[in-house]
Amino acid sequence: MTSPRSCEEVVDECERLNAAEPFIEHTPSEDGKGGWIIASSLRPDWQRFSKSDRLDRPVCRGERFAVRDDVEVKVATHWNAPFTGGHAATLPGGTIVVAADDQVPGFPGFACVPEDYEGLEAVLVPEADREVETYSGYSLSFTLEDIGSKLFPLDADEGYEEAAP
Repeated sequence: MTSPRSCEEVVDECERLNAAEPFIEHTPSEDGKGGWIIASSLRPDWQRFSKSDRLDRPVCRGERFAVRDDVEVKVATHWNAPFTGGHAATLPGGTIVVAADDQVPGFPGFACVPEDYEGLEAVLVPEADREVETYSGYSLSFTLEDIGSKLFPLDADEGYEEAAP
């Protein structure tokens, strides 16, 4: 069992996290057991911190993006159970990903899946997860800030230049 964290420890961690994640606000919160935890939520003014030119044009289901170089991504694992999991993985350069759904208006994130979903599953999801009976798939989590740095739009009908991986 770990010992409760002090307020000072949690405040220091919140400051570090807030500097690293501009869209998420991390605040100290008493845990009711004599210690402190970190409460995290989307900043209501997250747009103020964004450098994206896509704030007024959310990502739409089916939009395609190329990943030119190997990039670190957040992989969400989906389950036939009341929870999800996740981890970091390296998405290989040259991969094409597709927006899985319309981006929720007012939120910076959106989910994609690789066009070669089955071929990349073994690369992106640990075997220990894939073999569990309740495992039901995966998706990749991105933010608007990733467009132009990790993701390069491929949809010419949206006014983009064709971006070869």
